Amino acid sequence: MKDIGYLAQDISILHRQYYKDTGKLFKAHNLNPTAACILLTINDNSHINQNQVAKSLVIDKGLATV
Repeated sequence: MKDIGYLAQDISILHRQYYKDTGKLFKAHNLNPTAACILLTINDNSHINQNQVAKSLVIDKGLATV
């Protein structure tokens, strides 16, 4: 169980660092991090629908709009 705790901590650190590194770029395009992730997901999966985007990003379906 200890290893899972370290994994969760490492993922959290990477997540925060990703937003820190990309925040200015997203802001330059008037995007928040969630909107940017949605657009990147759609770019990578051109035939994806709103429900699939939400499931892929583990967000509420109502947030899966741009």
